Amino acid sequence: MNEQLDLFAITTPPSPVQAAAGVAPPAPPDQAARTLVTEGLGHTLFVEAGAGSGKTTALVGRVTNLVLSGVPIASIAAITFTEKAAAELRHRVRQQLTRAATGGDEPAERAQAARDALVDLDRAPIGTLHAFARRILGEFPVEAELPPRFTVLDEVQSATAFHERFTDFLEGLLDDVASARLVELCQYDKFGVERGVRRMADDFQANWDLVDERVGSTLPAPVDDVAWRSKLERACAAIAAFQAPPDDKQAEVPSEFARHATRVAAAPFGQLLRMAENWRTLTFARKGNAAVWKKFHGTDAALPAFREALAALASTAGEFLTLCNDERRLTLGALLRDFTLRSVDERRRAGELEFHDLLVFARRLLAANAAVRRELHRRYTHLLLDEFQDTDPIQLELAVRITAAPDDQPASWEQLVPLPGRLTVVGDPKQSIYRFRRADIGQFLRARDQLGATTAHLVANFRSASPVIEWVNHTMNTLITRDGDVQPEYLPLVAARAGHHEHGTVTVLGATPHDDLGRAAADRKSAV
Repeated sequence: MNEQLDLFAITTPPSPVQAAAGVAPPAPPDQAARTLVTEGLGHTLFVEAGAGSGKTTALVGRVTNLVLSGVPIASIAAITFTEKAAAELRHRVRQQLTRAATGGDEPAERAQAARDALVDLDRAPIGTLHAFARRILGEFPVEAELPPRFTVLDEVQSATAFHERFTDFLEGLLDDVASARLVELCQYDKFGVERGVRRMADDFQANWDLVDERVGSTLPAPVDDVAWRSKLERACAAIAAFQAPPDDKQAEVPSEFARHATRVAAAPFGQLLRMAENWRTLTFARKGNAAVWKKFHGTDAALPAFREALAALASTAGEFLTLCNDERRLTLGALLRDFTLRSVDERRRAGELEFHDLLVFARRLLAANAAVRRELHRRYTHLLLDEFQDTDPIQLELAVRITAAPDDQPASWEQLVPLPGRLTVVGDPKQSIYRFRRADIGQFLRARDQLGATTAHLVANFRSASPVIEWVNHTMNTLITRDGDVQPEYLPLVAARAGHHEHGTVTVLGATPHDDLGRAAADRKSAV
């Protein structure tokens, strides 16, 4: 395998002087880690690759070396973040295999392995996580309890279907007399029947597997508003008992709350909620003029007692609304849980799946069916996960269940360890941005220990000259510090490009706007 180091190693591009003199460029400072990625085929690897570190080239080298060592390309699953990234990875693998098949430097057996891989490359499992999950379900639809010819809805189709289902759900809710209390609970604070409930439904839809695990199906008991009416009435009456100085701004407050006290008991539930919402936000710390109150009452104690009465009402109203919000949350949770899971079952029966369905059904299939695990373990002998920091944690569970010993797997996949050499994970936690994809930095950091993997750090940066890298390291080393499972430590980059520009490399523009610059759209139009 040593000859592969020269074939796939990433090196610094030669300078004009080096090129003219025929001098070989220096190896990057992390060459040992790169050699491990491309040649350490028997290792389970956890690769942390900094920005501009050439990780794709390293991955291509590992895939190519696996093929040249005798692994069929169809047995290597390379899972990337986007379809564009998958197309680029496939293209670059094709280039390297073509070079190995036709270059004349490889032994006949290895060249033939490259040629065989080129024939099968278009059918190789190189793609997104959703594409890989669809491939698994397509191979075992009956075991996954799916129609053999299931389809996958695109984003527009999914959105349209969800809108129709939710509209029917909402209409049924509003037509039900028993839902009047829930409607009032949704309306009093502008949560909104349509906006707030739709927002919850969207979240349930996108994370329906978590809904199944975490949201209860039992409707909560209604808050005893009779008891709370009594408490609110007493709190209003306590304020009404005060006599405010006629020349103070609070002069009308006691009589105002005397009227409130008489209304609380008979107020409709929705009106009671709105009254409590107004009282919950009462300000009381600076109510009343201390000198005026002291002169009127002849004591310093009257105004503080008045303020305490206002504070007691605000606290009572807040406690009441907290319980009401819990009732709203749990009621909507139970109703939307049923709506969401019924929708999932309808999609499964109809064979019209959405993207998230693919992941969850594939995970359930692997967790429940040992025969399927054995077949996938035999078929996919090597898995490579790219951009791991930005993908759904389901990805890691799928990969671990396939690459670990398939028999007698526990219910908790986190107890599993991949067999040596079968799994390679690549990512950079500092670049995690897609929280909406359920990316979990804590999971990323824990995975380093769980997988029993050898860690390789790709820190050489091939994009920027050393002054840029020095500035980035100085700045980011100050801003990024390890914080439990929330923030990883900063791993300094190392410039792989020698030299710099005399005119300076880094310019910090600052916060002052440049009003003298034209707009990009106008510049593009004039260029045409």
